[in-house]
Amino acid sequence: MPPTLTVAGGPQDGQSVAITSGASRTLGGAPDCALTLTLGNVAPLHARLVFDAARGLLLSDLASATGTYVNGEKIGADHVLVDGDRVCLGPPGSKQTVKLVVRLPDEPASEPALILDAPEHIPLALDEPTLEADPEPAILVDEVPPPAAPPRAAPIPPPAAKPAVAKTAATKPDDDPKKPVRAEYTNDMPSIAAPDRPRGAGAPLPVPMPLPVPDALKKARRPTLSAIPRPLLAVGIGLLVSAVAYFGWRSFQAAPPVITAVLPPRAEGGQTVSLQGTGFGSNAKVVSVRFGEQLGQVISATETQVAVALPQIAPSGGAADLPVTIENRAGRSNAIFVTITAPPRITSFSPDVAMPGQTVSAEGRNLDGKPLSVLVSGQLAEILDAKPTSLRFRVPELSVTPGESAPVVITVGRESSKATPLYMGRLPLLIEAQPIKAMSGERVSLRGRGFDTNLANLEVRFGGEPALVISATENEIVASVPGSSVMASRMDAAVVVSVRGSRSNASPFILTRPSSGYFTPHYFPAPVPDRPGYALVSTDIGPVLAFGGRADAASTTERASRAAASLNALVEEARQKPVSLEVRDKPVLGIAVVGRPDLLLAVTPDDLAAYEVFDSTLRTRRVSQRSVVAFWSALLQDQLALFVARERPFRVIELTIRGRALMQIYSEALRRAGAGAGVPIGVVSPLASSLGRDLRDMALLLPTEGQSSAAAAIAGRWVGTLWEEGQGDKNIAIRLRLEGARLEGWLTTSAGKVRADVPLENVSYDKGALRFMLSVGGVRRQFQGQVQGAQISGEIVPAGGGAKGRFTLKFAE
Repeated sequence: MPPTLTVAGGPQDGQSVAITSGASRTLGGAPDCALTLTLGNVAPLHARLVFDAARGLLLSDLASATGTYVNGEKIGADHVLVDGDRVCLGPPGSKQTVKLVVRLPDEPASEPALILDAPEHIPLALDEPTLEADPEPAILVDEVPPPAAPPRAAPIPPPAAKPAVAKTAATKPDDDPKKPVRAEYTNDMPSIAAPDRPRGAGAPLPVPMPLPVPDALKKARRPTLSAIPRPLLAVGIGLLVSAVAYFGWRSFQAAPPVITAVLPPRAEGGQTVSLQGTGFGSNAKVVSVRFGEQLGQVISATETQVAVALPQIAPSGGAADLPVTIENRAGRSNAIFVTITAPPRITSFSPDVAMPGQTVSAEGRNLDGKPLSVLVSGQLAEILDAKPTSLRFRVPELSVTPGESAPVVITVGRESSKATPLYMGRLPLLIEAQPIKAMSGERVSLRGRGFDTNLANLEVRFGGEPALVISATENEIVASVPGSSVMASRMDAAVVVSVRGSRSNASPFILTRPSSGYFTPHYFPAPVPDRPGYALVSTDIGPVLAFGGRADAASTTERASRAAASLNALVEEARQKPVSLEVRDKPVLGIAVVGRPDLLLAVTPDDLAAYEVFDSTLRTRRVSQRSVVAFWSALLQDQLALFVARERPFRVIELTIRGRALMQIYSEALRRAGAGAGVPIGVVSPLASSLGRDLRDMALLLPTEGQSSAAAAIAGRWVGTLWEEGQGDKNIAIRLRLEGARLEGWLTTSAGKVRADVPLENVSYDKGALRFMLSVGGVRRQFQGQVQGAQISGEIVPAGGGAKGRFTLKFAE
């Protein structure tokens, strides 16, 4: 039978490995070992067996972290094994240690042994010492009487028996020593040394059988405790007590830690990994973890888990396998391997926008090494130079659209970086608008490269219309979508960004509007050209209000955004019921909705400066905050009347002759759709350039105080009926016009084919009241009427008394 090592106990109990003369076997956890052992204390290549015909069975430890032990003693290289030796792969006593028993083949004698003649004198042999005193006197050896008869030859003894295997807690005295041992070791201490005996291929010489010793001689040779000197006896007892104490202390010592797994098994330097196992201890301060020869930073520890940050290791070639061990007060653990990776990583490009043929520098780490390659959109790039933290390459020829990204991948050895986008184009580069479609006034985020944080250096246009920039960074702009003179429900409005005069590529965008055949104002914030500190509130047909300060808002642009939102809410309310505005002085000067306590809009002294951008005469002529508030109120009230209530506007024209622009829109809407139908989209889209200019001047050129032309509110042609007592109804028409600051007019009557035009006398208009005199047939009549939008109604009173009458008029054109 060849020499055999058999596993005793544990999950692999009974498995064994045999070895023939001249062969070697490796023990460990690796799959290609002669005996693969899977417990935690076993290294992949733990120990090696060699059967040498001359020296016997040799066991060597392969520099394992947990060590190899024979009969409790740690061994190194070429330890000779004998039958019955106990082998531990790992610290004895640990549950993660594999225990094995050595079985060597029987060694029969090569030739019969001879019995030698008895010696002339009987050899002395002392029995075991006894604590019992012997009162009999000792007998000298020379006094032993000679034997009565000469010695005779003894029978040939059988071959020498093998030393008995040390018994374990699970074996019995009558066990067959050739049977495999099936018990775990329970004793971690070195075994008692067996008596020396010959080893090797030759059989041992026979030992002569001792002759019987006379009883008298036995008594003479028996020592007593009284014969041992007291100091020597005390020393022996002390040594015995110390040995017992040492063995007791060893039995209560904690087992060294055992690592069973590392998660994740692949990690980068600086990354945190978790070690799984047993016996780690919960005090992180006394636990140390080594990765090869370098210490990791222990973050936390429990009995079964340790979190540790890897040291900053950058292995050449991108990856390396390092052994991991844990050490605490109980000892050092077994080693388990973890793969330390150092993949290249790209953090930025300079520049981050490029065209084919341009040189780009990639910043990051682990960017050098061999072999090294750079792929741009799958094509190999020329590497100009490489350092650990930077790499320069030339962009290959690619067929891409400006604004698209090309993925860049750097490979060092077997490790590759994550794909990092490099945008194709020139600065400034516009990548996308989010959302890609919106209404005027809504905010849109523009992502790109090469922008400017100074709003004065930026210009954003949607479909050619300037947009209000709310905020900006180098890579993102937030802008408010402007309106458009083309009022389709959906239209393309590509976005273009200009930075200090350099234009970006165009990014697609869709401007949307509610689908309707009639125009309804939708308010949105808009920029003041070349004045980033100012803002407008506009509609699709032109500006409405100008702001020169932030008031109680975070910024002027934010104030304009809030004002636009409030006005849009007011339009929705006016669709349901009439809304009237008024001027208030408290808490500050501003506009409010009649019947509500809070202000709709407030006016600040800074707002006058915004109007000076459009009208330089404001620096020399007198315009007050109150006049601005009155103008805002009239303008907003007229827009609600014209576009929502579908009535004739007249308040703005009472303050400035430029208000005729609104009267022009009303007259055209009346001609196309009739009274009360609203303003068709075709009246204002496309907006005639002259009308657009008049609307802009009306809103941004403030009227001068004391120079209002209230009479202009009723200028135009009015038609209706006249009734006087005794005469019945007559159809009449009145035409009013301004001659400078003077109001004049004519009344036209017709009876069949007869038509008469009579000039009006003393025509006046004040606070909505129209008055004039009319002389017909030598009779003077006084007309007094009240203007209500597109209608005038009043009474007729003869100057000298007489029959009274009444009249009604409607605005015709």
